[in-house]
Amino acid sequence: MISTMKNFSQKNPRIHHIHGTGRRFYEEIRTKERALCDGGRVKIVPYVDNVPELMRAADIVISRCGAMTLSELCAAGVAAILVPSPNVTDNHQYKNAKLLSDSHAAVLIEESKLCGETLITELSKLSISKSARSELAKRIKGFDKPKATERIVELIYELKTNEKLIKYIDIPLQHADDGVLKLMNRKGTGKGYLQLIEKLKQKGLSTCLDTSGVLFDRSNTSFVDFNFFF
Repeated sequence: MISTMKNFSQKNPRIHHIHGTGRRFYEEIRTKERALCDGGRVKIVPYVDNVPELMRAADIVISRCGAMTLSELCAAGVAAILVPSPNVTDNHQYKNAKLLSDSHAAVLIEESKLCGETLITELSKLSISKSARSELAKRIKGFDKPKATERIVELIYELKTNEKLIKYIDIPLQHADDGVLKLMNRKGTGKGYLQLIEKLKQKGLSTCLDTSGVLFDRSNTSFVDFNFFF
């Protein structure tokens, strides 16, 4: 990516390129590439807090391929170059990206085939062709499910009516405090989560809140928050 930023983005006056390294790698990269970390049209940042806003503002997104990331790309409806991480269970990021690539809704580059030249080639094609970007954006937007929560509730209810399939609903517990949810970069709210529970109750479903994986982070959560959480 550094090679691409230096040899393509930085040399193209039409390009504004933002790259999030992750906090783990930022200081090391900043030491080596200080000019790219000091702002301007091309810049490196340790973390991107406003991912949805940047996605919607971008013409092209280069991204990994986790399920939530791809869901956000579909919701944003933006042309994307996908580079699946090979260091995941059952190579699931490749499978996620392949579904979009096979539908001509994104460009897929496997990490084993990734190099500055390959990425620059794909970026060049998209950067000079508005129609190509628009076509990718239109196709990936077709995978968006804007009413997914409502549909999930409907499906759960349909399953509940078949006693052979389901009797209880197991829901991962979310934090109820909006401030903490924001710090965790969650899109939902405590109120929204409780509304989902109420919808399920109205359907006559028994709900089981899963607290087996709860983590308490003192740096972001007060004991008042923690008590409200439960």
